[in-house]
Amino acid sequence: MRACNTRIRVFGNGVIADVPPDLGLYQVPSAVTTAPCNGNDCKTTFVSSFLELAGYNPTCIASSLSRCNQIEEPNNSAFIEDGVVVLCDHTIDNGGWTIFQHRTNLSTRENFIRPWIDYVRGFGDMSGEFWLGLDNLHTMTSWSQQELRIDLTDYEGEHRWAKYTNFQVGPTQDHYRITVSGYSGTAGDSMAYHNNQQFSTYDADHDTESRNCAQE
Repeated sequence: MRACNTRIRVFGNGVIADVPPDLGLYQVPSAVTTAPCNGNDCKTTFVSSFLELAGYNPTCIASSLSRCNQIEEPNNSAFIEDGVVVLCDHTIDNGGWTIFQHRTNLSTRENFIRPWIDYVRGFGDMSGEFWLGLDNLHTMTSWSQQELRIDLTDYEGEHRWAKYTNFQVGPTQDHYRITVSGYSGTAGDSMAYHNNQQFSTYDADHDTESRNCAQE
């Protein structure tokens, strides 16, 4: 998805395991987060110096950072006080994608059969499998038009993809209704059936099907 939440901490390389453990715990002073930037030159700020010592080439530290595609190089990083940690993919389809769900064939797999509250808040580990959370998705898709891209790889290594030019997740009072349209790709338009449907889990059935699909 092409967007990141406002006031967000972003790591541009898309691999959370490469981030030093203490880096994620570092609190950015508010004076730095609101400091003006001249182009992409923030080398004189304290946070930039800190990131450089950690092996990163930081972009501007600015309170207006809100998208993965504002981090132009794959190894660049940016910090903003408060927000949600996300992964940004800068390798597929011109980059700038926020990864909100990741499933793999790892031996240790995340359980995706979860109750409603887990899907609202998010769960998992960004070094493996995870779901970013419905609240975060609503925030990220509510302020401007967003795109959705789905990439699938089977056990034989064959890759297929689907892209949608319009993607939005509604608010909690509408049970995070999904709006998705404008398909292109090689995977087939499997999301057309789900357009305008509310989100469901095994303990909260909101879609239009007579049966509980999340239980099957």
